[in-house]
Amino acid sequence: DAGATKDALGDSTMKDMLEARPLPDFRFDDEKEETLPPPPPFPSVSTATPPAPEPDAEAFRPAPPPPPRQADPSPTADDKRRRNMTIAIIIVAVILCCCCGFILIMYYWLGDILLQWAGYTALLPLPTLLL
Repeated sequence: DAGATKDALGDSTMKDMLEARPLPDFRFDDEKEETLPPPPPFPSVSTATPPAPEPDAEAFRPAPPPPPRQADPSPTADDKRRRNMTIAIIIVAVILCCCCGFILIMYYWLGDILLQWAGYTALLPLPTLLL
């Protein structure tokens, strides 16, 4: 039984597979039955488009330089108002951030000192937990 298994899975099976598979066609193009249609003929001189007439020298004269750019016009009242509002918003935001940070730092530091002064040592982590 072992020999039959080897024979079934061995060389004879590979040989059978190779024989069953069709071989590719290695013939040259002119030997094959199918041929491509002939290429279209080259256009003759009479069907070619005539050359374009030579351009006039005046057509390739450089364009005149653009007019010099004028300086930006003075800002309008709306532009000034918008710029002033932007500056005011930035200043208010910086002041609010500084005040909030100062209040939080003072709350932690002052709260810690007041709790120690009052003798509540068990409540010392309270300001830290509230932050």
